[in-house]
Amino acid sequence: MITFAGSLDALEQWLEGRGRDGLVIVPTASAFSNPSQSTASALERFGGTVVSIMNRADAMQSENADIIRSATLAICLDGSPLHARAVWRTSPVGEALRVTNVATVGGVGSVFGSVMIDPRGGAPTVGLGRFDDVAITTTSATDDLPRTKQLVGPDITLVVLGESGLVTFDGQWLANGAYYASRGSSEVVFSSR
Repeated sequence: MITFAGSLDALEQWLEGRGRDGLVIVPTASAFSNPSQSTASALERFGGTVVSIMNRADAMQSENADIIRSATLAICLDGSPLHARAVWRTSPVGEALRVTNVATVGGVGSVFGSVMIDPRGGAPTVGLGRFDDVAITTTSATDDLPRTKQLVGPDITLVVLGESGLVTFDGQWLANGAYYASRGSSEVVFSSR
């Protein structure tokens, strides 16, 4: 299963009443935006342990991939999706993130699809390929949503998460909170979770 949360608050709500043993915090995307602060905030809210994967060398270590694979849930913190993609792509950690239960916070969720949205201009680019036909982004990354929708085209469902948005994929797409999804010129409504 993969879960996309628009914010730490949305993820915290989703985790309410769920077991938290075996949680791993992955702060890769926050490498250039005060990772110690975002990690401390996540640990305070969720508990778990941190696996500090901040660069390619860290992502190439099989020990880090093993920690992620053995986690009940790997929580990938918000920050720079492009940095996270550069670090994780074609690495043991990236492969572990493709098969482990993952929850993402904010824009880093975009990295996991075959199509990811580049936050610098809203254009589609290549992601990790964990799922096809859906591109995830956030309201903060889509200053020009009409342009992004046009560039994505009619064959990809574009999901835009708001702060309270929560979308999960476990063979089917489910959603709650603030989100907008469209395919071409048609709005898409996911079932509620």
